[in-house]
Amino acid sequence: VRAGFNDAERKALAELGFIVVQIDGRGVPFRHKAFQDESYGWVESASKLEDHVAGIQQLAKRYPYMDLNRVGITSHTTGGPGGVQGLLHHPDFYKVGVQKTPHDSRLMSASMLGEKFEGLSGPDAQCEYPEQLMKQLKGKLLLSCGMLDDVCPPAITFRLIEALQKANKDFDLLLLPTLGHASSSYQWRNCWDFLVRHLLESEPPKDFHLTTAFDYL
Repeated sequence: VRAGFNDAERKALAELGFIVVQIDGRGVPFRHKAFQDESYGWVESASKLEDHVAGIQQLAKRYPYMDLNRVGITSHTTGGPGGVQGLLHHPDFYKVGVQKTPHDSRLMSASMLGEKFEGLSGPDAQCEYPEQLMKQLKGKLLLSCGMLDDVCPPAITFRLIEALQKANKDFDLLLLPTLGHASSSYQWRNCWDFLVRHLLESEPPKDFHLTTAFDYL
């Protein structure tokens, strides 16, 4: 699994039996400016998923127990839309994608993100948003978002849902009616169950009650 968001998620996925990989692709901050400029003008391309694919392929040569036929990808909020774009841009590599709180610079209330990374004129006309690539979807996809999210509005998820329906693609969806721009234990558990079911090909424990720090926020 190529994981995102935080260290706790990576550790949890490893405990479930996954080999977990996190790679800083070109475009992420705190590097040389040339490194960050790789994604300037198209914030959706930050972290360069092709770097992640190449990195995992190289690791699999070093560690042959890594199964390249069962690679998943997760992403959360401004960690980018990798859970969706991984399946669309690399449909033969990523088999399962989990996207919590999808990110779209056009619809985010925090519009300064788009201006900072794309300029006032927005992204280049050659850039393709996920809904333009839905026909390329092959793997299993789970979308999840909070209906009260004021940073990444539910409209972002709905735009993806409409595109998936128009492309006649199957997908899974989890909407949390009272959740804002955060996560919940129920959301985490369902996301992990999805990965276990479709990557480990094992049925997760039924009605397992997960308790995390998000329960006390």
